[in-house]
Amino acid sequence: MECLNCQSVVVGNYCSNCGQAAKATKINNKYLFREVPEAIFNLEKGFWFTLWEIMKNPVKVTKAYLNGRRANYYKPISLLLLVVSAYFIVFKLILPKGAYLEKLASLDSRYGSDAVANEAQAMIYDYMFGYPIFIYLVSLPIFAFGFYLAFKKYKYSFGEHFYISVILMIYHLMISSIPTLLLTYFFGFETGSFLSMGFYIVYVFFYYFFYKEHGVSFFESLWRVVWGGFLICVFGIVGITIIAIPAGIIFAMVNS
Repeated sequence: MECLNCQSVVVGNYCSNCGQAAKATKINNKYLFREVPEAIFNLEKGFWFTLWEIMKNPVKVTKAYLNGRRANYYKPISLLLLVVSAYFIVFKLILPKGAYLEKLASLDSRYGSDAVANEAQAMIYDYMFGYPIFIYLVSLPIFAFGFYLAFKKYKYSFGEHFYISVILMIYHLMISSIPTLLLTYFFGFETGSFLSMGFYIVYVFFYYFFYKEHGVSFFESLWRVVWGGFLICVFGIVGITIIAIPAGIIFAMVNS
């Protein structure tokens, strides 16, 4: 039998040269309804399985992934991007009508006639709502580096902390999304955001159980997470300042 993709001789069910199945499925309605969900969610690679396992035990999933047991799991970074996209799509749909514009309008009372401050704050909100995936991708290395320094004593590399942060972000979004969306819908944007921030307490419990075998106490986990959070804030402020200075110069030149 000849491979339809590369014309090599096929022995068995798959081409040894390119990996395509020996028999190409005809594109009909059945194929369409199976292929479209797989193309979006890649279900055969453990999308739902990974979500469920992270929801049940994020520490177990993290340790398994770091120790090389990855075949059954969906790639964490791809999963995070899908979860973030779904969350912000729903968030925009349920956000009370006019809440976003009202939030931007409130900047006038906060900064008075300071047009530059108003414009800068408005740009931040625009990017938060318009480019959530970009925000998460930029935040990931900052989060990872902050917690890498806070837990450096325990010999996990920055790369490993990067994947730890990815799985933690997925878990945080999964457990906080429904309460946050409900509070946002009924009580407004700031109430929902405040609740979402409160769920960061899960980081303390996660690192406690993750490092428990190394003799880490709950209070050590607490202060190391607080220290890591402080470092993340510092790195974030430095990063924003580095970006804001040239952006401010450009903005001033354009509007002069």
